[in-house]
Amino acid sequence: MDRLALREDWSCAKSVFSYQKVAWAIRSFQPYKSPGVDGIIPAMLQESVDLVVPKLLSLFRTSLATGVIPSAWKTSRVIFIPKPGRTSYDRAKDYRPISLTSFLLKTMEKVIDRHVRVNVLGNCPLHTNQHAYQQGKSCETALHNLVGIIEQAIACKEIALAVFLDIEGAFDNTSTGSIVSKLVSRNTEETIVRWVNNMLSDRRVQASLCGVIKEVKAQKGCRQGGVLSPSLWNLVVDDLLVTLNAQGLYAQGYADDIVIVIRGKYMDTCLGLMKRAMSIVEQWCITEGLSVNPTKTVMVPFTNQRNAEIETAPKLFGGDILVAKEFKYLGVRLDQKLTWNSHLKSIASRSQTALAMMGRAVGSTWGLNPNMVNWLYTRVVRPMMVYGSVVWWPKVAQKTAVKILSKVQRSACLAITGAMRGTAALEVVLSLPPLEVFTRGEARMAA
Repeated sequence: MDRLALREDWSCAKSVFSYQKVAWAIRSFQPYKSPGVDGIIPAMLQESVDLVVPKLLSLFRTSLATGVIPSAWKTSRVIFIPKPGRTSYDRAKDYRPISLTSFLLKTMEKVIDRHVRVNVLGNCPLHTNQHAYQQGKSCETALHNLVGIIEQAIACKEIALAVFLDIEGAFDNTSTGSIVSKLVSRNTEETIVRWVNNMLSDRRVQASLCGVIKEVKAQKGCRQGGVLSPSLWNLVVDDLLVTLNAQGLYAQGYADDIVIVIRGKYMDTCLGLMKRAMSIVEQWCITEGLSVNPTKTVMVPFTNQRNAEIETAPKLFGGDILVAKEFKYLGVRLDQKLTWNSHLKSIASRSQTALAMMGRAVGSTWGLNPNMVNWLYTRVVRPMMVYGSVVWWPKVAQKTAVKILSKVQRSACLAITGAMRGTAALEVVLSLPPLEVFTRGEARMAA
């Protein structure tokens, strides 16, 4: 794809980049985000917009027109964040690599990402069942759609057989060729395709430990933490969603979290359709050079039927898919009958643990002041409690749920005020609505 810049390339570069767009991209970053290897933080650019934007505008247009990115920009500083819930951390898969790149490149990416979303995806949009990185969509819309299908199946005395896929290293293992082909198939300007290909090629990553710095060349994948990476991954996985839904097999995605749902009255029929879906998944993985871990892919039969037993689970890449009675999807535990008992117990336990940690920093005469403890509860613990309430809010109508929620908020009130355990009406004193009432309100706002 190497060639000299043509008149069309310069025309494309001028249409993509303008003074206003570059200034907007610079101001959109949090001022003190961690820098890349060049040490430049957004605040430096934001405090000198009038000075740097004209120079960056010329540089960005030249980079896009020629399809060449400064090599210093393509070197990332990688930090490894331990994935929660792991029993050990002795494998590379137990860590999530986050790439810290130059904010000069991120600024350029942001403008190009905006162009791709408006001009490319505006004319050839992604499948409607993709909920990640889409305006007006979120984890809650993905949960709402999925739970709606399951609730309809249960209400009709049917089975909603769901398989939750675990795509191994989705961002890390996606090939550059696959990403480029998806851009071309959506009639993306050749100038932008060439630039993206250059950005993904010849990348170098740095990691340090105990003062020792190691630098290696990245062979494939798109950077986790890159501005363009989410849009590029969505282009790749879109083919899977389109193919499955075109076959009458409901599938939805939130980035690399894919779930396939088959509705029906009989388990054998649902299993037969699910086997066909797994064949489509296998073929897509082979085509894109990706893989799905069958041992982490989970199947849950959502139903009230008593005889809905799975004798032989479908296979994926030769391995049996694990059959479970519940699954944690996008932070919400979904059990077979959607009773929400498991989810409520889980969030109550996590909240009590968080409150106990807060309690260690508070004493009757020392520690955090009441205003700070109140802020921690209302801004950290309570949002964690009511997350996803748009799907599980009916549970709070039950007395057992009210009792669990009241116990959590009571602990918070005692931590805030330092009052004795028998003190009454602390919610009124602190102007805190009962947690079940607050949960309904949050669900109504999210609906």
